[in-house]
Amino acid sequence: MRKETISGLGTITFIKRRNNRRINVKIEPHSNIKVSLPQHIPYHTAKKFVMENRLLIQNKIESINGRLTLFEQTTDFKTMWHTLRMKPDNCTAPSFSIDNRFITVNYPHNFSVLQPEVQKTVRDAIEKTLRMEAKIYLPRRLHEFALKYKFNYNKVFLKNLKTLWGSCSYQNNINLNIHLMRLPRHLIDYIILHELTHTVIKNHSASFHNLLNSILDDNIEEIKHELHKYSPQIY
Repeated sequence: MRKETISGLGTITFIKRRNNRRINVKIEPHSNIKVSLPQHIPYHTAKKFVMENRLLIQNKIESINGRLTLFEQTTDFKTMWHTLRMKPDNCTAPSFSIDNRFITVNYPHNFSVLQPEVQKTVRDAIEKTLRMEAKIYLPRRLHEFALKYKFNYNKVFLKNLKTLWGSCSYQNNINLNIHLMRLPRHLIDYIILHELTHTVIKNHSASFHNLLNSILDDNIEEIKHELHKYSPQIY
């Protein structure tokens, strides 16, 4: 791994990966840029690639940052069991702690809460909390529904997905997004039952919807409409 500072882009992390076949650029919130490259490609070649694509990367950064949720002291953010608290403190760097009720993010008095270091700490704290809650709640709820409605699935994986709430593979492995823990419980149930239905029918045909409708007590169209108010991403 190597880090390089490039004017206009900031510090970029270059990582050689055995399975990479080409150079890939990943842009994370707050302009964190990671470049992965095959092991046989020199770092200077990857840096040249970034320089040649600088304008495209800058435009992508602006697009991502324009969609960011900015967490402030007044931000009302809750997971299933935790509430976010932002606290200025006598510390030298942002940090966080998680107890039974709160996600507490501490940051120095002389820092603006909007500084990238603070915002990144908030996101790290939220992701850790979501993983903790998801591990406790989602596999258990999935198992309950599978028993109740006689579905069979193979394995369950908890992931930090960017675009999907869940998915079901052809091997009946079920992926559930940890960000489900930000949804009301009836919407979580809908996603879980949706994926369990895919263990029987792998498409969204009329048969799929008929089976799902036979299980759900609620109106599916109303549930879908409510679900559209939420995003798997927190920005």
